[in-house]
Amino acid sequence: MRNWEFTARDKRGKLLSLAKAKAKAKAKAKDTLIRRHTKIRNTANPYDPDCEQYFEQRKEHKMRTSIWGRRKLMALARRQNAVCPACGKALTKDSGWALHYRVRWCNGGQDKHNNLILLHPACHDQYHSNVSGHENVAYRGLSGVR
Repeated sequence: MRNWEFTARDKRGKLLSLAKAKAKAKAKAKDTLIRRHTKIRNTANPYDPDCEQYFEQRKEHKMRTSIWGRRKLMALARRQNAVCPACGKALTKDSGWALHYRVRWCNGGQDKHNNLILLHPACHDQYHSNVSGHENVAYRGLSGVR
């Protein structure tokens, strides 16, 4: 009768017995933090223009806490050369940034990279305070509407 022993390889290519591989897998699963889903505010409606900033903040938080989201944020920053399109100053960790939909979600804007831009939080707040008039020349072209 044969004695079978199954093995697995670690990151360096070293052979491990199945028992050791299982122990390592359990240790990794045990170290994983549990993140709870953030509930949506009951008065929030994604198709209401008044709730637009709330959903942009939720989306930005979700992107910061996931690997694919951080990649998407980095791609957006690279595409803009890490410059705020409203004021022309650099986007840094210290200055912060806010995610903005060029075409509003309530107006049919999609959650794709060509509809998203990064602005400074102050520029983003200023944009949303002037959203009806678009008087400021610096904000022309940010809405995606020509």
